[in-house]
Amino acid sequence: SLVIPEKFQHILRVLNTNIDGRRKIAFAITAIK
Repeated sequence: SLVIPEKFQHILRVLNTNIDGRRKIAFAITAIK
């Protein structure tokens, strides 16, 4: 199996949260319009 360093996992998690957050914001904006 592939071993991923903790820092890298944390960065990936932050990036995923960012993308998810932007998608939700875009969703909210289109819903308001």
